[in-house]
Amino acid sequence: MADYASSENITNTTDEEASLGLKLKDSPVYITFLTILVVVCVISICTNLAITFTIFFNYSKNLKTVPNILIANWAVADLITLILSPIVNVGYTVLEYDSEGVIVFDFLAEFRVIFFNTSIFFALALVTDWCLASYFLKSSNQFRKYYKYVIASVWGYTLIFVCLSIGFNVTYGPFYIVPLVLTHFSYPILAFLVVLMHFVRICKSTNNPALTLMLATIFVVCWFEFWITMTYIIFGNLYFSFLEIPTYIPGIIIFIILYFKDQDFQTHLCIKCQRIKNISIKAYS
Repeated sequence: MADYASSENITNTTDEEASLGLKLKDSPVYITFLTILVVVCVISICTNLAITFTIFFNYSKNLKTVPNILIANWAVADLITLILSPIVNVGYTVLEYDSEGVIVFDFLAEFRVIFFNTSIFFALALVTDWCLASYFLKSSNQFRKYYKYVIASVWGYTLIFVCLSIGFNVTYGPFYIVPLVLTHFSYPILAFLVVLMHFVRICKSTNNPALTLMLATIFVVCWFEFWITMTYIIFGNLYFSFLEIPTYIPGIIIFIILYFKDQDFQTHLCIKCQRIKNISIKAYS
């Protein structure tokens, strides 16, 4: 009898989850959310590509500063998250709840969490660099001397977790818990550091421009919505799905800020756009 009751509970739970999946598919609210999500992600992908190519593919030393290189690496990690997010959300909507294809999208969703955490680590490195450059110049010189090792460590973490994710998915199933728990620790640390740096900056002025700190603040504000979304999605409120959208717009905001605040970035971006235009004219002439 106990086994029968247990199996009946599992069946009821599965039916409820499947029913919720069908409601999501049929809901115009959720379809609207998916449409907005795809549009925002496509725009953000374009801006992240512009940031990455402008910083990495140029010969100007003025543009290849440590903060800019950290931003470009962040843009690469965020780019992967932006590509995966629409695919995962649309995939879950199209496929049936108990379909075998859902396993593939579980795997991609796990990748999204890993690269989201990678983005947080690069944001942490950005805040650390600004803090050291503002108040600890000797330490800043050492940090900037070995910044490549910091970047290599972050990507090394990503590679390790990707390999573990592949191994666990093939052998046991989804590996969500470890990267997700790590994200729960890394984001509060980032938020605390950003708030602390703003407080320190008010108490003790510095000649170091606040642009980098401003970019890190954008990360914290936009990603905070991610935590609200996670909380309310548990309660099944479709309208709170829209709070996930700001998670994917930092690339757009950062591109706009760099364009108007960083003269070197603006100049090299315009040069690259002009080159692309000239190549297009030659190709069609």
